[in-house]
Amino acid sequence: MWTLVNTADDADPSLADASASAPNGPYAYTSPNISSYALTASAIANLGFKELLNVKTSGEVYYYVIDVAAYTQDVVVRKAAHDGTRIIHRDGIGFRVGLVAWNIKAELSVNLGSIAASTQLQGGSTSVSAHAFAGDVAMLADVARVSEFGGKKFDAKMLQDLAGFVSKLAMVVARSGDKIPPRKGVARGILNPNLYDPKKAIASNSYAIEQIWHQRPRSELSQWLANGRFKDWTDNRLSPTIIAAAYAAFGNDGFNSPITPAQTQAAKVVQSIGR
Repeated sequence: MWTLVNTADDADPSLADASASAPNGPYAYTSPNISSYALTASAIANLGFKELLNVKTSGEVYYYVIDVAAYTQDVVVRKAAHDGTRIIHRDGIGFRVGLVAWNIKAELSVNLGSIAASTQLQGGSTSVSAHAFAGDVAMLADVARVSEFGGKKFDAKMLQDLAGFVSKLAMVVARSGDKIPPRKGVARGILNPNLYDPKKAIASNSYAIEQIWHQRPRSELSQWLANGRFKDWTDNRLSPTIIAAAYAAFGNDGFNSPITPAQTQAAKVVQSIGR
């Protein structure tokens, strides 16, 4: 569902409105998510890595990105200006490493982890670049050191060293991210109209608040739905994803995590306001 976007762009003309300016810190982010993708030449260029296209070879060329991102807790749904499509919009911080390799023998894979584990991998040539995205990238300045991997032989050792480099920077995001303002539009995705509507969102949030009030963990959703007294509340009207986000908003992230007295009190306050 999520789409990689060029985080160098401060605005997206396809959206009907823009994000408000980031408030002053400290900033609350999710834990950093690390992922890698195999991309086409045009896709890698669209992400701002046009310099990686300057490869002179008659053989196959492989393009990858490693994405490290931590998101704010807010998930905003907007409508695209041109066709009204609902788009999920998240702000955050992180960095992206772009990598191109050639003169290698490797099974085509969707991510670098699988490539590193390939027994067919033989050393070839590589070029690496990286971009940091945040309101203030000073704390991620070490991302520029990724250039040290450029020109190295593309083999399992190089990929292991690169993974270690990425992990160290991800720890900076995890430990010090609360001091870094978010960048707008780090992640966007098209919302399936058949799976989401305002009524489902309201019902799912109401369910979560009610359950927290009664000190019931999120894992009791299936049992609750199976109760014959709640025929009007079927699984087609409730979104587990929205419910999980609502629980997390109260500070309860686990599937079976017990509800604390403070969370119960907060749910009661919200319920009393709603009524």
